[in-house]
Amino acid sequence: MNVERIAMHTDGGALCRAENARGCMDMGVRVFEVSVNGSNDSLHDRIAGSPGLFEAMSTGLSQIRTVAHDAHYSIALIASLKICEHNKSDFINMISWCLERGFDAVRLNSGAALLSREEIEQAHAMSTTQGVLFFGQSVTS
Repeated sequence: MNVERIAMHTDGGALCRAENARGCMDMGVRVFEVSVNGSNDSLHDRIAGSPGLFEAMSTGLSQIRTVAHDAHYSIALIASLKICEHNKSDFINMISWCLERGFDAVRLNSGAALLSREEIEQAHAMSTTQGVLFFGQSVTS
């Protein structure tokens, strides 16, 4: 099948099933932008309004990597962070969590005004020293 590189924004939950991850990739999805609302299950699930989503999303990340490896697909995982009053104090922990999970890039999607310049610079330094692209709202190189 000759397909273009397609990007998909997801909460990652449904991708915990290998057949869903494989189906997306077989249809040409190579870039997965996954919403990350917190660095732990209680915060992430509360903001998402979906109990169990953090665990499903975490499993989905593993499934995406496994399916891509087995099928010899080259993919990119992007963490999409939306900062709000409920998770702004968890921002640096969220960056650490994303780096530990092997995301290829971290996108500050919204809420940058709630963060200090120092927090954004710290996140940028943490990401780039590990070769992870950090971009988005209020982020400068």
